[in-house]
Amino acid sequence: MFNSAQTEQLYHDLRRANSEAAKKERFLTYVTSVFRNDEKVQDFIRDMAMGAETSVANITRDGRAARGRADSQTDTVIIEWERDLARTGDHAKDQLREYLEGNWRSGQEYKFTLLSTDGVRWRRYAPDWSLLAVNDLMDRNFELREVQAFDLGPATFEEFPFFLDEVLFADEKKVATLENIRADFGDTSRAFINSMTALNRSLPALESQSELKVAFEQWNRFLSIAYGQFDNSPKLFLVHTYLSVFAKFIAYSVITKETASDDDTIRGVLSGRIFDRLNVERFVEDDFFHWVASDEFLPTLRPMFREIGRQIDAFDFSEVREDILKGVYQELIDLETRHALGEYYTPDWLCERVIEELPIERSSSFLDPACGSGSFLRAGGNRRSRFLRKWRRGWV
Repeated sequence: MFNSAQTEQLYHDLRRANSEAAKKERFLTYVTSVFRNDEKVQDFIRDMAMGAETSVANITRDGRAARGRADSQTDTVIIEWERDLARTGDHAKDQLREYLEGNWRSGQEYKFTLLSTDGVRWRRYAPDWSLLAVNDLMDRNFELREVQAFDLGPATFEEFPFFLDEVLFADEKKVATLENIRADFGDTSRAFINSMTALNRSLPALESQSELKVAFEQWNRFLSIAYGQFDNSPKLFLVHTYLSVFAKFIAYSVITKETASDDDTIRGVLSGRIFDRLNVERFVEDDFFHWVASDEFLPTLRPMFREIGRQIDAFDFSEVREDILKGVYQELIDLETRHALGEYYTPDWLCERVIEELPIERSSSFLDPACGSGSFLRAGGNRRSRFLRKWRRGWV
C-alpha cells in the first residue's frame, strides 16, 4: 500500500519549487521511492530521465520546418512541464501538439500518452477525432482534446500513485468495464487513431475497381434503402469497418483467451472461419467489411490488426458485468447518425428492468433478432443464470 505521507510531502515541495526543472527532479525522486519495488517502473523512470529535453524534428511552424525539445519523452509518453499550468496550460498543449506532429512526421506510430503538468495539476490529451476530415490523419492536421484531468491536493493524496500507475506505468490486466474499453478503443485512443491511419491508406482504392470500392458501394446502397438519407461518407464507412474488426477481435479473445496475431489467425477471425471451428455459428457473415481480410489490403492493414490485438490483450474479460461495446460505438458514431440508422442503445438498467418483469423457468430461452451489441441478451443471460443457481439449491 502506498504511503500518503510521501505524497503530501511531494505536494508541499512542488508548491515551493520555483522552476520546471526543480519540479521535474522532485517528481522523479518521488516516483523512484514510491515504486521502488517495481522493476518495470524503475526501468521506465530511467527511460524518462534519459528522455529529458529530447530533440523532436519535423515540426511545422509558420509553414516552415522546425525542431523542438520535449521536456520528457519515452517510447510511450511525452510530458510537458510548466512552472504554473494554470497560467501556461494552453502553451503546454500547443507544445504537446507540436511534439506529436514531429514524431508522426518522423514515422512514429501514435502510441503516446500526452501529459502537461506542473506536478500538482495534470492534464492528459489526445488527438480530437471529431474535428478531423477523412485525410487529416494522413496529413497530420489535428488538434488536441483534453481527455483526463487530475489535481493533486489533500483530497487526492491517496489516489495520486494510482493515477500515475494508470497513465504512466500500467502493466497488469485491466478490468473490462465500459469506461475502460471506451478509453482504450474510443475516439481518442491509440487503437482507434492508429487504425484510422491504416484504413485511410486504403482510400485510393475507392477510385479503382477494387474489393473496397464494391464493399463501399454495397454499404451505401443497402443502408440508403433501409434508412433513407444518412451520412454515407468514406469516413463513416471506415469507422464502421473499425468497429466490425474490433468486435470480431474481442469475440475471439473472449472465447479462446488468445490474441489474433499471425496472418492466418487474423484472416480466420475476420472471415468467421475460426468461429465456425469453435462451434459459434453464423457469428460472421459475408458483410460489407470482409474486404479488410483480402490479399490486396491485409498487408497494409496488418498494423491495425496487431494494434487492436495488443490493446485487447491488456484486458481481463472473465468478469464482464455491462455492455462494453456500446460505449465505443456511441462515442464514434454521432447521435444524429445513430438515430438515422436506428442504432440507439437501451441503457443497461432499463434492459435489466424489462427482463426482471418476464416469467423465467428452467427451460426459458431468449431471442432478440435485432440485438445490436446484445444488451437485452446479456441481461437475459444474467437473469437466467441467477434463476438456475436458485433452482439447483431448491429455492424455486
